Amino acid sequence: MMRLRTYASLSLVGALAVTYHAFNSRGQFYPAMVYLSTSKITLVLLLNMGLVIMCILWQFIKRLFLGSLREAEVERLNEQSWRELMEILFAITIFRQDFSVTFLAMVTTLLLIKSLHWLAQKRVEYIETTPSVN
Repeated sequence: MMRLRTYASLSLVGALAVTYHAFNSRGQFYPAMVYLSTSKITLVLLLNMGLVIMCILWQFIKRLFLGSLREAEVERLNEQSWRELMEILFAITIFRQDFSVTFLAMVTTLLLIKSLHWLAQKRVEYIETTPSVN
């Protein structure tokens, strides 16, 4: 959690610095937005900030719906995520003409939703196998 916090703070500083530089050097809104959307470095820093926001949102949703994860759940999540990531990377090679920021965001969202589904399945399995205490 501390590594995510450090990464998030450094990403926030980078995104704010790039945004400040764009508005300070361009002076008006439209030229600053054109610069932010066309410059490779600024685009990487802003997309990195989007990734950080997605990771923080993932942590929040996971904590909200499932609480802390057990070791078996983490192990299953890592195993299935690795397999699914390889499958998604293979699918990206098929759709390489349609590769854009929107496509990448949809694929990442799909992976996060699938991960929540796997965790919910594992939690239901655990609840079904534990004896009920009356």
